Amino acid sequence: REGLRVQPSFVGILVTAYAERSCDAAAKAERHFVLLKPYQVDQLVELIARAAGVGRLRRSVAAAVAQAERLKTGTPGPAGGASR
Repeated sequence: REGLRVQPSFVGILVTAYAERSCDAAAKAERHFVLLKPYQVDQLVELIARAAGVGRLRRSVAAAVAQAERLKTGTPGPAGGASR
């Protein structure tokens, strides 16, 4: 939760040996991915790639929302015109 508060685009990966549905549901609610042990390395690599993609998408959406808000209010964007 702290990670989400500090960095809203944060995506976590929970690696666990316990296949409880409550763990899976809690992780999804907290915007995390779950990988159950035992796992193959290619599964972990795929999950890391998916998590990175989700993080990039969240940052892009946040930047677009911020830019739309600036345009709506007439507030200038960051120096240099780039919005990140």
